[in-house]
Amino acid sequence: MNKRLFSGYKSNYVWSPYNEQSKDVFHGENTHSSKISSGFHPSKLVATVAKIHSTLGIKRSTLLTAIGCVATILFIFVASFSIVRANEENIRLEQQRVASINFKTASTDTASTEKINEAIETTEMDPSSLVSSAQSSDLLASADTASGDRIFSREDICAIIDSMPIMKESAYAVSVDGVNVVAVRTKDEAESVLPSIVAQFTGGNKDVKYALSEKITVAGVKVNTRDIKTTAEAIEYLLSGSTKEENYVIQEGDTIWSICIEKGISQETIGEANPDLDPETIIAGDTIKLNKVVPFIHMTTTEKAITNEAIPFEDIREETSDLPNGELEILTVGVVGERKVTRELVKVNGEISQSKELKSVLVSEPVTQISRIGVGLPFAGGHSGSFIYPMSGFGVSSVFGDGRAHTGIDMTNPVGSPIYASESGVVTSAGWAGGYGILVTIDHGGSVQTYYAHMSETAVSSGQRVAKGEVVGYVGMTGNTTGPHLHFEIRIGGACQDPLAWL
Repeated sequence: MNKRLFSGYKSNYVWSPYNEQSKDVFHGENTHSSKISSGFHPSKLVATVAKIHSTLGIKRSTLLTAIGCVATILFIFVASFSIVRANEENIRLEQQRVASINFKTASTDTASTEKINEAIETTEMDPSSLVSSAQSSDLLASADTASGDRIFSREDICAIIDSMPIMKESAYAVSVDGVNVVAVRTKDEAESVLPSIVAQFTGGNKDVKYALSEKITVAGVKVNTRDIKTTAEAIEYLLSGSTKEENYVIQEGDTIWSICIEKGISQETIGEANPDLDPETIIAGDTIKLNKVVPFIHMTTTEKAITNEAIPFEDIREETSDLPNGELEILTVGVVGERKVTRELVKVNGEISQSKELKSVLVSEPVTQISRIGVGLPFAGGHSGSFIYPMSGFGVSSVFGDGRAHTGIDMTNPVGSPIYASESGVVTSAGWAGGYGILVTIDHGGSVQTYYAHMSETAVSSGQRVAKGEVVGYVGMTGNTTGPHLHFEIRIGGACQDPLAWL
């Protein structure tokens, strides 16, 4: 009877030990072979029962009852274990929810930091969950005057999280001269950083020589998840560098613009470092802060470059009394020449630091310009009606007087726009002039002068005769200025006149 019972055994369900990966307890299997997942066949179980029966003399019915009890107990154990695991997961999720609430309700006193710290230490949250929780909230409420508590902004929460020893993640740091600077996720990514930088500055050209000033190494580290960067982000960070602060003592003759040129920084950078600074009132001896961005690495490349360069023509001028003072008559128009130049360029992080000429081949000769300039009767004084606007396509940002004793007009144009002599005359100065920046002044005779200020560079020199409409310089931002423009003055007998009344 028992043999018939076992030989006819069929089951739609096959028991399998608890599988940690799939979390399955039972597998449905519609099959006539009905194998147990461990590889045992029911016939083996029958043989085992028969062996125990013959050895110990225990009845088959008793053995089957005992096996059934063991199977029942095992089933209860597995089911209980699954329920416990599910409860633990629910508790963990609830702790995350409570921790998020704690972040949003923490107060500004010492207890608030302890509350956040407690939430982190008692909650199995990874760093990304903490940061995500912090970044998902804006400033939720204003200060509660009754309790003294306030709700933190996301910036507050992120700052607190960054300062705490929360869970770290394995990553690989790119170190510069032994100091860990930036971390990426894998070793391959870390090792690809340097070759990528080399390719960026050499363009893949094998003829370009390169050298790195610093020593780059890679090492495994534990870092905050939010500090791990992509390869592209790591390269950008290494090349953009960090801000270093230094103090600078204003020297005699300094202007904000001259300091910017000398230090290689922008006026905006100086303004950000010195929010209370007034460029108009700086004096020698004042101290200002200069924040300069310094890259973490410096890649020096040496390459050859071939370019076509212009050869300026010679300008020969003959003085004549047949023309009014300063009047220019061109007899032979000058033509710019050209040459092909091979240079050795040394660059640091892509910026040229040295240039050495190796070879030059003439392409075309320049043609000398020959002209006559008048030295006849000087400008008779007063308004001749011959002044012209010193620029074209300009805008006027400030007029004469302008409620602040403005001594001229401000004419806006992009940096580099040409500036023309408003009238013929002799250049009396061309160079730096304090708050005027780079200034050109022209004497037109009869105690009449014109001023051209804030230039980026001059095109004339002191003592040079210029014709009306001749380029004398280019628009800039030198001296005391907040933007690119030309400050233009007309002076008669040393007194400033309204230029718009004379043009």
